[in-house]
Amino acid sequence: MGVAGLTKNKYKMTMFSLTGRKAVVTGGSSGIGRAIADLFTERGAEVST
Repeated sequence: MGVAGLTKNKYKMTMFSLTGRKAVVTGGSSGIGRAIADLFTERGAEVST
């Protein structure tokens, strides 16, 4: 595993869990912020945008 949880393919994230965590994502209504909010939600976080 490399820096910041990245594998040898620097664009492929390893699996992680955010179950029970809360996150605030600024810019979460579109673009990159939306993608991050969606990913955090998929991983179990309660997300506010």
